[in-house]
Amino acid sequence: MPEPFVIGAAALAWGVAPNKTAQDIRNLMLSTLRPPLNNEVAPGSIDVLRMVTAAGPPLDDALGSHSGPGSAAQVPDSGFHHLTVLPHEDDYFEYVAPTYLQSARFTATYVEALGDLYLMSNDPTASTQKTPAARTSAFSITSQDLCARETYGFYLRGVNPTVGNAYSITVQTTPMTSLPPDGNEPNDSIATATEIEAPPETAADFLNLTLDPINCRSGLTLHQTNDVDYYTFTITSTEEYTGVSALIWADFPLTARLYREGALLQEITAQTVAIEPAPAQPGDYLLELRGNTLNAYTMRVRQYSPRGRQRASDLEAWLDGLMPDPGDLLPRCTLGCGDMPPWLQRLPVDPIDLFALQANRITPVTYDLVASDLMLEGSPQFFALGSAAPGMLHLNLDLLPGGTYQAQDQAGGLYASLLDASGNERWRVEAAQGPLEWMMDLEPGQTYLLTVNSPASAQARLAVELPGGNLYLPLIRR
Repeated sequence: MPEPFVIGAAALAWGVAPNKTAQDIRNLMLSTLRPPLNNEVAPGSIDVLRMVTAAGPPLDDALGSHSGPGSAAQVPDSGFHHLTVLPHEDDYFEYVAPTYLQSARFTATYVEALGDLYLMSNDPTASTQKTPAARTSAFSITSQDLCARETYGFYLRGVNPTVGNAYSITVQTTPMTSLPPDGNEPNDSIATATEIEAPPETAADFLNLTLDPINCRSGLTLHQTNDVDYYTFTITSTEEYTGVSALIWADFPLTARLYREGALLQEITAQTVAIEPAPAQPGDYLLELRGNTLNAYTMRVRQYSPRGRQRASDLEAWLDGLMPDPGDLLPRCTLGCGDMPPWLQRLPVDPIDLFALQANRITPVTYDLVASDLMLEGSPQFFALGSAAPGMLHLNLDLLPGGTYQAQDQAGGLYASLLDASGNERWRVEAAQGPLEWMMDLEPGQTYLLTVNSPASAQARLAVELPGGNLYLPLIRR
């Protein structure tokens, strides 16, 4: 009768591979024997772990396969128990910090110290923490500081070429008691509020809704419990940009309040905050951010144009094929395609989707412009212009003396309009038969789209003087 130890080993192997026959189990037992010791007559001793490991199918634990970074198992705060590692196998893990942690310590405890088994960080620059000697049954690896929802990856390796092992993973965390103060501190009172800008919102701002990433180490923070941050900005004009938008993304809910001249306009408590009072009035604004826990956040403040937002949405819908007719977003002309202004280039669409724009021509203007014989036949002419220096734009559009003008069944007239870098119409002027004259301050470094047209067939003359130019418009008008 076999020894109880042999019967027990066979039972374990059958538990792993119940479809094997008695002869299969006998062959498995003999093929995994430990080598005989000196002067030992027997062929060797039974190695239960090698036998069970080799029984097949492999000894997968409850997590299934997690032998690569792409299949890493997410470690809960309660850890894992009853896991297995096979010879030469790597078991990968990920730990997502639930809050801001000074450190997270992960300890692997093995059922038996059967070989050189160790933990390593996925980060190749991190120090490797390894068992100091073979046959150590437990050891640990410790992360550096972790931001909330930041992932720390590590793996456990079974180095023994023939023997696997069973193990458990435990987690011990040390929370942060404060975050690094950001560069705006101290701004925890109205008197020390940080002054920020509220620039015009671009089409890319509105359509992409992208903010700087949250970073608890070097970004904006409510660095202590019950901290408060104040920001102030000024709105001087709301002629076109009639709304104010304050977007705040945070790791945890916070309370945001927006004031104008001391009066509360809006208050929101959330993890993602969008405060957009409209219409906005010129004046001094104060943004207050307050929390009851440590928090890292990012934010963006803009002035926005409701009409500009609608134009950006309509144009994106047309490019996506959701709007059959672009209407007046991009009137057609017949002269081919020229350079696109930045407010079109920044739209979040694939460049190959811009084939629909090939029926439009936009002429770049790098200096003063005189178009002495401009044919307007219901198809607009587009000009992209701008200036590297601040100054005044002067525009004159008139019918050519003695030129053709055929109204046919349409109402006659001339018009010119200017779109800014956000796609918002800054001005539009019209006249029955000209001349059109306009002056406007240009912002340096910005690109504008000038459109001139007539609903009738007309020969016209256009003169544009940019800041720093030497074109004297009164001479051109004679």
